[in-house]
Amino acid sequence: MAVNAKYHQADLPEYRGNPLIEALPPLMSREDVMLALSNFPEINANERELSTEVREQYVDRIDAFRCPQGTFFDCYKAIVRLLRTGYTTRNPLDIHTVRFLHYSVEGSLGEALGDGFHRPRAGTFSITGISGVGKSTMLEQVLGHFPQIIDHNVYQGHDLTPLRQVVWLKINCPPNSKARDLTEILLTAIDDALGLERTIPPSRTGTLLRLIAQKIKSAFIGVLVIDEMQRLTRTNGDEQLINFLHDIVDTLGVPLVFCGNPEFEDKMRQRLRFARRAETAGFIRLNPLAYQTTDWQSFIQYLWRYQWTNVYTPLNDELNIKMHKLSKGNLAIAQRLFVVMMPTY
Repeated sequence: MAVNAKYHQADLPEYRGNPLIEALPPLMSREDVMLALSNFPEINANERELSTEVREQYVDRIDAFRCPQGTFFDCYKAIVRLLRTGYTTRNPLDIHTVRFLHYSVEGSLGEALGDGFHRPRAGTFSITGISGVGKSTMLEQVLGHFPQIIDHNVYQGHDLTPLRQVVWLKINCPPNSKARDLTEILLTAIDDALGLERTIPPSRTGTLLRLIAQKIKSAFIGVLVIDEMQRLTRTNGDEQLINFLHDIVDTLGVPLVFCGNPEFEDKMRQRLRFARRAETAGFIRLNPLAYQTTDWQSFIQYLWRYQWTNVYTPLNDELNIKMHKLSKGNLAIAQRLFVVMMPTY
């Protein structure tokens, strides 16, 4: 979704005068973030008196139910930090950035550019957890708070048109973990986000890598999210793909967010040398929720309201414990279990 830029003066002096940062949504408090990322579908007690056929359709509303955990705010803070720090060295009004955009990657990094150096600055952030704990859901909800595309206009007297800022992109690691496949996926994602006709990938890998580097630079990508990173583990990690990921961070200055299951955390994180410094942006390990946690109790109490049965069954300790035991604290399983066990006859 594209929006026209609305600029807000940044709190920190080092962020001021940068339209890429000052066009981002203002920072929110924990309470506002949790409210913004929640989704509690409507339910009316009178709906329980409707026919079975109609009530069965109402049950589908539970698919849209979202009750954020405390880690959602941690994820939000990490994304905010990555965006702001990553954009500090990519100010489109800075002469070094302008030159960086017009030089090839090989000819610009590490060499003097006019009266100084262009030093991209980017961090990384990892999220791991078993299937169903809500990794992708959390990421998609947090990313959805930010516009994906910002169209810039006049900023402090500077006409920035036709600058289009890609705030975030989310892609999946290819099943075979090959660098070429990842670059083709990324090329398509950039074109789709900007509403452009899809670029036909060059046949030569070197040409493709130079093309994607230029696309990444000119799109001013704020953060690139790569899901399903455990696929890299299963192929023992394609060295060319790993080097490409290093270049995105170290050479192009684009922050990365990795999302995968514990297999990725155990076997691959240490092969990514920038992952060892990623803790500056944070690391989240999502686990099934323990019964006594506030997150589980809030989740089950909000979810329990969504009953379209003839007779409402109040939540008690016995039912609560049973739900937790059957789902093992996995929210995706608990939510699906709640739907399946609800008779509407």
